This record gives sequence, C-alpha cells and structure tokens, in this order.
Amino acid sequence: MTVIKNNSYILLIFAVCIGFAVMGVMKQEKEQPYTEVTIYEGDTLWSLALHHAEDQPAEQWIKEVMAMNGLATTTIRSGDDLRLPAAVTIGREPVPTQIAGGSR
Repeated sequence: MTVIKNNSYILLIFAVCIGFAVMGVMKQEKEQPYTEVTIYEGDTLWSLALHHAEDQPAEQWIKEVMAMNGLATTTIRSGDDLRLPAAVTIGREPVPTQIAGGSR
C-alpha cells in the first residue's frame, strides 16, 4: 500500500496517458477522409458534385462539403481550396479490362 502512495504521481500520469490515447483513437474514427481541390473560375458546388459525388445524391454531398469547409452559403470563389469527401471503395474488386484486339 505504501508503494502505491509513494508512486501515486506515476499512476496518475499513466492514467492520463491512457485517457489521451483512447480520446485520440476515438477522434480518428470520426474523421472522414477528404480530398482537397482548388476552385477555378466557373466551378460551382453542383458541378463538383456531378464529378465527385459518385452514388451519393448531389444535395446531400453539397451539404456535407459545406459542413466540412464551414460554408454558410453555396457560394465558392475562384482560387479557394476546398475539402471534398474522399470516395471510399471498401470491398470493391478492381474490374479487369481488356484492350480490343489485344488477344489472339
């Protein structure tokens, strides 16, 4: 018992380190992978959604982009960098391709 009392500060430091490690793992699980793009003249969130949203509805994708970037409106400016949700392809196998006339 005296060992615990004499080394209580070490146990406290150990407990704090474990707590921060758990918090870090939990935060990492919540973070979503993203891709960063530069906005060019004529780009709109709708046009970006057509190219990047994949199977997700455009309206939902635009709301997600606005939340990721802290945008209050859908207005974006040329030269700005924007975070876009990265496409996650878990469990998909690559589709084999064949060039026409490639096999005889």
